Amino acid sequence: MYANLIAFLAVILLYELYAPSPAAAAPPWGETLLGLSTSAFLFYVMCRAAFRRWERGDPLRPHWETDTLSILHASLIQRLTIFAVGGYALILYLLRWKTSVWGLLGGERLGALSGLLGILPFILLLVSLWSASYPSRRALMGGDTISLPVHLLGRLKLHLPILFPWLGVLLVMDLLGLVAPELAARIEGDPLLAVLAFFGLLVVLAWSFPWLVVKVWRCPPLPPGPARRRLEQFFARNGFRYAGMVQWTLLEGSLSTAGILGIFPRTRYILVTPSLLNLLDEEELEAVMAHEMGHARHRHMLFYLLFMLGLTVIFELSLEFLAVAFTSAAAALEVWGKDLGSLLQRPETASTLISLGITVPALGLVLAYFRFGFGLFSRHFERQSDLHALEVQGTSVPLIRAFQKISGFNPFIRRLPSWHHFSIQQRMDFLRDCEIHPELIARHHRRVRRMVLSYLVLFLLSVVLLTGMKAWRWGDGWTLALLQGMLERRLEHRPQDPTLWLALGNVAMERSDTAAAEEAYLRVLSLRPEDAEALNNLAWLYATSKEPSFRRPQEALRLAEMAARLAPSSPHILDTLAEAYFLNGRHLEAVEVERKALRLARENRDYYRRQLERFLRALSSSS
Repeated sequence: MYANLIAFLAVILLYELYAPSPAAAAPPWGETLLGLSTSAFLFYVMCRAAFRRWERGDPLRPHWETDTLSILHASLIQRLTIFAVGGYALILYLLRWKTSVWGLLGGERLGALSGLLGILPFILLLVSLWSASYPSRRALMGGDTISLPVHLLGRLKLHLPILFPWLGVLLVMDLLGLVAPELAARIEGDPLLAVLAFFGLLVVLAWSFPWLVVKVWRCPPLPPGPARRRLEQFFARNGFRYAGMVQWTLLEGSLSTAGILGIFPRTRYILVTPSLLNLLDEEELEAVMAHEMGHARHRHMLFYLLFMLGLTVIFELSLEFLAVAFTSAAAALEVWGKDLGSLLQRPETASTLISLGITVPALGLVLAYFRFGFGLFSRHFERQSDLHALEVQGTSVPLIRAFQKISGFNPFIRRLPSWHHFSIQQRMDFLRDCEIHPELIARHHRRVRRMVLSYLVLFLLSVVLLTGMKAWRWGDGWTLALLQGMLERRLEHRPQDPTLWLALGNVAMERSDTAAAEEAYLRVLSLRPEDAEALNNLAWLYATSKEPSFRRPQEALRLAEMAARLAPSSPHILDTLAEAYFLNGRHLEAVEVERKALRLARENRDYYRRQLERFLRALSSSS
């Protein structure tokens, strides 16, 4: 399940980070659907070949237990899921899937709906994988299993809850944007407020998530009987509260496992697969439940909530540092005499290069954070929960017997490595050592406390750093200075290049150097009089400058009208024209132009809405 979580996390980040050029047109839907169906078919063929090879594997396989084969079968599915992530990346970039989604939604791009449509190709690839695995799965179960459609539906139900937190956040932000757009914009603009809001939302999701998952999975209550009665007495003796005990019946109930779902007692559920109930005796089942209780007693799930919050902080920090890295790389290329101008003048190529340059390192950093950070804590938390079973029962024998039965007494399965658990053999050896040397128990608890405390310190430092970089613009000064120096050195060799002058003007505007920005834009217009961007930027400078000597309403309107005639479908240019109309007291024209800009906008639509509301208020007051 954890490997699937990483795969979906990678896909979500790929989709969110990919930024196609606003000028790029969506490809024809016929080509897109043909590309999707071809990709799904080829992936099915590849997966089916992999499972046929798996079926012809080890000659001792027919003598292995069903649980052992199920673990190996699931391991192959997880490895092929990684290939599905790669296939999704190809679909996203080569078929321009995000552009197609935006075209389908008419530019509105509501977060939740856009996200759900955005990852549909990955789900299609997963369906191909599960279909390819079905024949071997059926043979594994002795030919007596459910039909393919029911199998696929069960797989979808199993993976659907992984998307709930992400889609829930997007849906809340969509609703907040409709009901309270100013608050939504404030949350997006203030990183500290965004972290606090996201944490509050995670708490709400953590409260409702277990109930929702149990309903989606349709887990029936654990039937009355000796096993349920023994577990109820066991939990009562240990003062452990929960909302209910249910059977985990997904995937034909083939896996022997148990779990506790939820942080808060009133929405916490205990899950047990039917095969585990049939496999273990009552004492062994209590040992497994004592292990699961250990996660709750030591507040591991609460830490995981904070860990996911830290994931968003690391993600945002990586984007901030990547912006600095891009600037430094551009300066280094300039020093080495490299010229990417001709390549970057093509909007689609530039957009793809920039998107890849941001996506690959950001995705790698976030996945490394989850893979190694979560893996480190998960392994030690699992060991701490094993020790809880030893402490509750006074002996490690029942839990070790349970491990032996679950592994099918297979040495290979016992030593099978896992990135988020120690191997079964390592866990059994550690339990035996702790029973002989009890001081090892206290030592492990101290180690976990030090790990958690170190993480909390790093988390708080990261929040401070992120807030400084986004709210107080730490690093902007020297980054922009580096970029300005690069452009000035290039202009020494190419003083007649209007593109370089335009870039220099934009950097000067970012640095609030109004005089330098004006000079640069005027140089662009002297070299290229009909440059719409230079006309627009100079008009914006004259319309919004806080320095009285540069506040020129009539000149701003003249330049903005020229820019709008050259680029009548550019929302940001129309917004400048509306601002110029507003500055000159022509509120009705400002409203009409801003409405057109809002209709054409594909990004930052909240900004255009706020502008329109501002102009409408001015129009109402003047009337």
